[in-house]
Amino acid sequence: MLHPGEKEKVPYVQQTLKGEEGVFIAASDWVKLTPGSLQKWMPEGFMVLGTDGFGLSESRESLRDYFEISAKYIAFAAVRSLQQQGKVTEKAVNDFMKKYKIVSDKPDPMDV
Repeated sequence: MLHPGEKEKVPYVQQTLKGEEGVFIAASDWVKLTPGSLQKWMPEGFMVLGTDGFGLSESRESLRDYFEISAKYIAFAAVRSLQQQGKVTEKAVNDFMKKYKIVSDKPDPMDV
């Protein structure tokens, strides 16, 4: 914006990831907004996981599971992204959910 006569600068993250394919997941114990602010420069399919909540008192491990940012949910986000890209089957996703006890109809932590 400040240099109208120059070629537009490409952000570093966009330069670094140019041409990359795969799964791009950001997970934060904080709000989704922080890693989500990179969305416009990330490859298609970038998925952001975060808490977006406050006021709960529990162990860190329990809160991560509640807000779906624990290790199993991060891995699930990757598997689900792969399915959306056509790289794994629905059966693989369902098997993952069963193995790691991912409940599809649990209440959305943001609605509770």
